[in-house]
Amino acid sequence: MDRLLATMTGRRICYYPSAGRDYSDILYVRPENFQTGTKNKYELPDLYLHTDYYPWENKLTFQPGQILHDAPDGKITVKTVEELETLDLPLSDLVDFHQETAEYGKCFLMDIEVDFKSGNKPEQTRLLYCFAENEGFTAWILYKISQRENIEFTYVCLVGYGSEYGGAKSSGSWLTATLERLKTKCFITDSDLEWNRGDYEASDCYGHLRGRPAVTDQTPSRNLEQWASRNPVRWMEV
Repeated sequence: MDRLLATMTGRRICYYPSAGRDYSDILYVRPENFQTGTKNKYELPDLYLHTDYYPWENKLTFQPGQILHDAPDGKITVKTVEELETLDLPLSDLVDFHQETAEYGKCFLMDIEVDFKSGNKPEQTRLLYCFAENEGFTAWILYKISQRENIEFTYVCLVGYGSEYGGAKSSGSWLTATLERLKTKCFITDSDLEWNRGDYEASDCYGHLRGRPAVTDQTPSRNLEQWASRNPVRWMEV
């Protein structure tokens, strides 16, 4: 997995597990939204990392010229696509739909253009999409981080976790126990952060996910009103 790790090394990463077809992080995870009265200094991510195991008939595909998002808040267009090496991460019993598709394990690195429709020049950035179980992928990442110092996930998003199809047994709150080791500065969520049975099962299944939650429902938070979601999206510092 050297190519995949090299892609992440030295980057300011925004990690969005269970992203599905949502690209809101690319539009709204911006320094100007996280600067007022903060202890950390925030910079624009230069790599957006999305994961989802996505075992659906209406599969995600990526190709040059493809429009990922087009709405009044902006337009995201794929410029180039590179398929990286395939991950060897078997599905666990943490998901409801236990089948691997031809896409499972594949990772696609894309150069994308983001046009905010403001009259300014479109921005160029990179999106890495990995078709993998979120828990297994995060555990693998944590293991690799323990061996490398210069991988940092500045932003982590827990928004709409498993909600599009209900394929996840956990609420995603297990992520809160990984934030310090992911070297996260800003956590973005629409969750109440209450652990359910699936979250505890995730930490039992993958030892690298075990830890003390770095944020809880009592952690001071601020609204991120631009991000449209079924529930209010807020952000908190880690």
